[in-house]
Amino acid sequence: MHMLPKLQLKRLMHMVIFKSIWEIPTPSKVIAFSWQLLHDRVPTRDNLILRGIITQDTGGICVGCEVFPESSRHLFMHCKVAHSVWYEISKWLGVVIVMPSNLFHLFDYFSAAAFSKKSRKCFRLVWHSVLWSIWKARNNKVFNGIVVDLWKLWRW
Repeated sequence: MHMLPKLQLKRLMHMVIFKSIWEIPTPSKVIAFSWQLLHDRVPTRDNLILRGIITQDTGGICVGCEVFPESSRHLFMHCKVAHSVWYEISKWLGVVIVMPSNLFHLFDYFSAAAFSKKSRKCFRLVWHSVLWSIWKARNNKVFNGIVVDLWKLWRW
């Protein structure tokens, strides 16, 4: 049996996930956002600094935890705010979560945690919804100065 090299396996996984995210009954703007997020094309502070839109001096710190630099991976997975939301969502779904290293693995985890084809669609819908909710809460704080209560964020 021939084993695929690690890089080819990673590309294959990414292709499957990119195809899968479009199969969920979710508003197209939410799916497009998830697609951009997986490509790391969302205007998080690290991406804005990278593109010269803001400078490190004007603030590259995460608006959620106000401690670590704001990257896609941090903002949507490892920030204390996002981590709490994912923890509560996984409790609500009745699954145990160990936060993976990236959003592809998180999508794969939610897909694999489902027990049927119908529940897989639901779990993937939750994945999209949580990402979208975190982004909307982040933008509400950045642009309107409104801090969304964690309880409301995961109980949407």
